[in-house]
Amino acid sequence: MVRLEDDPFTPELGCGFNDWVCYGQEGVARLIGQACKAMGNFIGDMITNAFLGAQASAGDWAIAGGHFWFWVAIASVLVLGVGFWQIAVAVILQQPGRMLQIVGGMIAGVFLSVMALQWMPNIVSAFSGVTSQLTAGLNGSGGVGGAVINVLGLGEGIDGIGYTIKANSPVMAIATVVTPGSGSLNVIGPLMLALVALGVISLAALLLFISMSIRTFGLIALVAFAPLGLMFYGQPRMKELAEKWGQLALGLLLAEPLAAGMLLLATNIAAGTTSSSMGLLLVSAGAIFAAAFSPLWAVKMVSFAAAEIQTAMGNSQFGQRQGSAAGTGMMRFGMGALGKKVTR
Repeated sequence: MVRLEDDPFTPELGCGFNDWVCYGQEGVARLIGQACKAMGNFIGDMITNAFLGAQASAGDWAIAGGHFWFWVAIASVLVLGVGFWQIAVAVILQQPGRMLQIVGGMIAGVFLSVMALQWMPNIVSAFSGVTSQLTAGLNGSGGVGGAVINVLGLGEGIDGIGYTIKANSPVMAIATVVTPGSGSLNVIGPLMLALVALGVISLAALLLFISMSIRTFGLIALVAFAPLGLMFYGQPRMKELAEKWGQLALGLLLAEPLAAGMLLLATNIAAGTTSSSMGLLLVSAGAIFAAAFSPLWAVKMVSFAAAEIQTAMGNSQFGQRQGSAAGTGMMRFGMGALGKKVTR
């Protein structure tokens, strides 16, 4: 007899006194069941902490500030050395416009670096706050993490510690598919299938947590190394480095709302679907995998947009130059024709 009423992940097979094979199968089934429980708790922790625990603290920004001033000292020596050399050349060549351009670029680089240190923590908090407000408006106070956990059928554990698999969850529906009279093998099979599904989702949740942690570390590192990327803004050949710094910062800032939006859309669609339990779990795993690569996608999207803007501006300037050249040519042609007519 198979008993699943109390806890499907701790089945009782009703083994006889000397039925060691049955006891062995019961032990395997319980081992798989406990692994399912552990994975459910792991998934809940990873998804929740991906949007809450992976945020930078005030201490993290303070550490970034300490490294910032270290790199300011190093970059200042290089910037001042190159700048004074260029100013000396401009004085010799008597190019006051170039001198103003060099000095203005040096001031702009210092200003941008200091603003990165002062504003980046507030900007990151603002993006996180907007994401939380939008997700809360669409899904209630649970936010995107709560939405994913609800779709997966996870709830708070005993005394609010950890997470547990709820009775009406897709995983529970898979684990309790038992044909009466089939014995222990039909208990181990569904539990094994549930374990595989939870394993895939656990990997996706782990990647999501790692990607959001890398995003946070990347933003902190951008602030720490901002002098190397921004203080050379006034140098024409180094200006591209500052632009790359800005593109990377904007991409990492957009990664969190992009991941939250993808997960929230997937969970809202999955909540209203009538597909099988396994299909629902696979769709959820796919959405989490996709969201895990949101930092890469956001950076690529910003880089593509920046390249398109630069191309459009270049084409516009080229068109203006071509139009100006054509107008000058037509004017010269008209003046020449007029001159010939007068000489006749």
